Amino acid sequence: MKNYEVTLMATSYKTVTLPAESEKDAEKLAGYLYFSTDMLDFDNDDIDEVAIEANETEDANEHLCELISDLQTAIHEARLSVDDVQRALDEVLEYAREKQVALS
Repeated sequence: MKNYEVTLMATSYKTVTLPAESEKDAEKLAGYLYFSTDMLDFDNDDIDEVAIEANETEDANEHLCELISDLQTAIHEARLSVDDVQRALDEVLEYAREKQVALS
């Protein structure tokens, strides 16, 4: 079974009447009420549309095992120099570090 990162994007609309001296003041008040209070919360009835997107996630451990296996094969078949092996190992370790940072 594979893993997928699924993103749901909901577009919501709500129209309210607010007392203000200008459009800009009304927008400021709406922003304040939305971000600082629960007076303008959205609920499911306010959702106009929903988009869903799924992307397969990469299994870092599986990919790392494949890299190590490929490296072992290449070393054996190509009779690589110590410098070539060191460069390849550095790349594998860098990949592992990046994935570890991404997971934490």
